[in-house]
Order: sequence, then C-alpha cells, then structure tokens
Amino acid sequence: MKAKSLLISSVSFAVISSAAVAADVNNFVLFEQDGASNTAAIAQSGQQNSVGYEEGNTTLTATQSGNNNTATLRQLGDSNAIGATGTGFVQSGDYNSATLTQNQSSNIVGTVTQTASGTAGAAQNTLTITQGSSENSTPDETANIVSGVGQTNLGGAANTVTINQTRADGTSTVASGLASANRIGTDGSEALQSGSGNALDMTQNGVANRILAVQQAGVANDITISQENGSRNGEMVGNLVTSASQTGDDNSIGLVITGDGNGYDGLSARFASDIGVSSSSIDQVGDANLADLGIDGNDNQFGIYQNGDLNSAGIAMITGDNNEVAFSQTGDNNTIAVASIDASNVDFGALQSGDSNTADVTELKGDSNAVLLRQYGTNALTLEVDGGSNTLRAEQGTSGASGTSNDIEVSIKGTGNSTDYDGTSNNALNGLLQSGTSNVLSLTIQGDDTLFRTNQAGTSNTATLNIKGDESKVAINQLQNNNALELDIDGDLNNFAAGQNGLSNELIAGLKGDATMFTSLQTGDANSITFDSKGDNGIVNLTQTGDNNTLISTIKNNSSGNIQNVTQIGNYNLAKLTQNGTGNSVTLNQ
Repeated sequence: MKAKSLLISSVSFAVISSAAVAADVNNFVLFEQDGASNTAAIAQSGQQNSVGYEEGNTTLTATQSGNNNTATLRQLGDSNAIGATGTGFVQSGDYNSATLTQNQSSNIVGTVTQTASGTAGAAQNTLTITQGSSENSTPDETANIVSGVGQTNLGGAANTVTINQTRADGTSTVASGLASANRIGTDGSEALQSGSGNALDMTQNGVANRILAVQQAGVANDITISQENGSRNGEMVGNLVTSASQTGDDNSIGLVITGDGNGYDGLSARFASDIGVSSSSIDQVGDANLADLGIDGNDNQFGIYQNGDLNSAGIAMITGDNNEVAFSQTGDNNTIAVASIDASNVDFGALQSGDSNTADVTELKGDSNAVLLRQYGTNALTLEVDGGSNTLRAEQGTSGASGTSNDIEVSIKGTGNSTDYDGTSNNALNGLLQSGTSNVLSLTIQGDDTLFRTNQAGTSNTATLNIKGDESKVAINQLQNNNALELDIDGDLNNFAAGQNGLSNELIAGLKGDATMFTSLQTGDANSITFDSKGDNGIVNLTQTGDNNTLISTIKNNSSGNIQNVTQIGNYNLAKLTQNGTGNSVTLNQ
C-alpha cells in the first residue's frame, strides 16, 4: 500500500493527491490554517483517500481559524472520507466558506463544524456538501454519508448549509427490509445550526434515503428537505426523515417527498396514533413558525408538532395509499391547512389547543380515509370530502375545556361515509362534537348509506344539516338552552333522530322522500318543532316533554301511507297537525 500525508500551516495552499492505477490507495491530507483570508483547495482522486485523518492518528488535523477563510475539498472515487475522526473538519471565525464534494460511492463526510464569533453584521458561514454516485447495484454497500454538521452563530447574521446527495441506481434491487443509501446524521450526530437567519437545504435523490436528525435553534431559520426515490425495483423501503426540529420564532420547515415507505412505520395507528405525534416528526417550539409537507408516494408516516402562537402547518399535496399524518399545535392563532389529499387509506389526525385557531381540509379525495380534527378553545374547522367509506371525526371544546363561538363546516360527497370509526355507534367519542356556547355546526351530505352522529353540548348553539341521498342514518343532539336545529333531508329509506334538552330550543325539519323514519325528542319548556314532510310510507315520532311547547306538523303533496305519533307531556302545550293525501294516520297524546 502506498500512503501519502501532508501537514501544512500557511496562508494559502493547493494540494492534488492522485492515484493512478492502484486498486488500493490510501492518501492522507492533514492541514491547519490560522489567520485571515486563507484558502485551502484540496483534490483527491482514487479510493480510500482522507482529509483530516491519518492512520493511527485521532487528533484534530483539519482546521481553519480566523475570518474570511475558504476551503474547497474535492474527492473523486470510492470510499473517501472528510473529517471522519476526532472533531472532524473545523472552521472557526466569521465569513468562512467550505465546499465539500465527493463523487462515486461509499463516501463519508464525518463531522463539519463552523463557529462564528457573532460580531459580523452580514452573512456568516457557508457550507456546501455534494455527494453523488452512479450505477450502483447494492444500496447498503454504496451509501454516501454525512454524519454530522454543526454551525454556531452567536450574533444576528446567517449561516447557510446546503447538502445534495444523488444516486443513479441503475438496476439496484432489495428483496425486503430497509436499505440505506444516502444518509444525513448517523451514530447520534445531527445537522445542527444555532443562531438567527440560518438556512439548511438538504436534497436526496435515489433509493432509500435517510435523514436522521436536523435541528435549528434561533429565530428566522429555514429548513428545506427534498427526497426523491425514483426507483421502483424490488421491495425498496424508500425515504426516511426521523426528526427535524426548530426552537425559536419565525422559523420555516418545508418537506417534499417522492417515493415509497417514507417515515418507515412511525405513528402506525388509526387517526395517526390519536395525535400523539411520534417518530418521523417535524417539531417547532416558538411563535410564527411554518411547516409544510408535500408527499407523493406510499406508506408515508409523518408528524408535525408546533408549540407557540401564530404557527402554520400545511399539506400542499398527498398522493398515494396508506399514508399517515398527524399535526399538533399548542397556542393561539395557529393554522392547519390541507390543500389536497388525493389518495386512499390516508389516516390524518390534527389537534389544536388554544383560541382563534383554524383547521381547513379543503380537498380530501379518495376512499377509506380516516380523519380526526380536534380543537380545544375558540376555533374554526372546515372539512370537504369527496369519496366513499371515509371515517370522519371532529371535536371542539371537549376534554374538559369548553369553548365559545366554535365553528364546524363539513361537506361530504360519496357513499358509505361515517363518523362510526370503531364500529360502535353508541361510542361517545364518535361524531362531530361541540362543547360550549354559541357554537355553529354545518353538515352537508350528498351520497347514500352514510352514518353520522353530531352532538352540541352547551347553550345558544346552531346546527344546520342538509342531506341528499338514500339509506342514511343521522343522529343529532343539542343539550341545554336556546339551541336551534334545522334539517333539510331529501332521499328514501333514511333514518334520522334529533334530540334537544333545555329551554327555548327550536327544531325545523323538512323531509322529502319515501319510507323515511324520523324521531324527535324535546325535553324542557318553551321549545318548538316545525315539521314538514313530502313522501310516502314514512314513520314520524315527535315527542315534547315540558310546558309551553309548540308542535306544528304538516304532511302534504298528496302523500300516502305515513304514520305520525305525537306526544306532548306537560301544560300549556300546542299541537297543530295537517295531513294531505291518502292512507295517512296520526296518533296524538297530550
């Protein structure tokens, strides 16, 4: 084996270390620069070359100390390393720049650290790492690795890290299991930035990419992650982001993923593990932070956690099957926005705790999706669904924290949609639920064979249900006083139940269709029911318990075969019944 090593302390130097034909070459470059405006340009060609390491030597041997220093390190070949031992490659000072390039396979960037003094007023340190390889056949054996990156900025200027890893995998296949190609963060190391206005941009292209840990501490920082798994050979488990976290205000995280098996079995539960927000997570602590996901592929599992005010989390797009996503926000004036989910078997859960929060799922297309939206405080929620056999659940002001002026607006188009997520129709957790005062619920259903339960616990609540379709089952309850319920139902073989408990409640119901069953129960005083039916062979049961109640029921349009049972228990009640058609019957008990 032929070995070369070089130790230089100077203002500027350029080194070229090359291997001609030998299969095994072991070149070492050790350098140290102390001062200002130094330049290091190192190029190595061949295999098993190293910058900052000599066999048997574990001391720090790759450093630049001072301001305005530049390092350009380039390795062309396989199994090369930069900063793989000790504390790795270190730049300390202001306005320093490092560009690290490795071509081919099995290359390692160990640890790269840039530390700024904090006195600079403009952009501080810049780090660019590029790793590329081509025509690899075994991803496990040809991985490129960035083990750890650290930038510390004590002042107000910005650091920048850009990491690009690219693989052209050719005919590579993996029979099963997790293949590891490009990796960022290994053995407990992470990509870490501390300070203000920092930018961290990571791009991985190829089979089975992994980003294990990314962290930023400070304000106005930005993380951008892009992973693309272009191969579909074998049973490859694709991209993985284990953890990306930010601490501070006005931070931004953007995650764009194309490929299969992303997240690799995080969350793994209905309604995204009931919004526990576990592994494969995006974490932000502070105010006015932004996190966005864009996912194109299968089996994705990601969680976003934000703690603070004025935070925003969103999904620009999810396509593919068997995806799992969970969002959790704690604080006020936070926003969750899902622009488009066009997929099946998506499990999505969102939790917001605080006031003036909004959650908008404006387009959920697909079948057999499960969505849970939970808000504690004074909040607004919008959900639009187009598909079949979806399971939907919403909670506002629950878990012992009643809210006021909450708003739920749900629009559903499709067959077999339901709030009955666990097969237990009487489960108190199932449904569109509101607790508190002055809440508003709007539910629009277009489709057959739906099963929905809604519940408003509190006073001065309003619910409006517009339902068009056949063989649906819907139950709605309003508890306490001054509530208003309006139903507009069009379809056959439907079954509806409405309950109101308290004072001065109002029910207005209009039915069109045949063989519909409608049951209403009001308990309390000064309540009113206005019922209007157009259709044949319906069964209606209307009951009021209390004093000074009013009931007006009309069957018209020459309807036939309808049965009405009316019961009023109490004093000073009024019942007005009108039937038009043939074979109709009414039974009244006061």
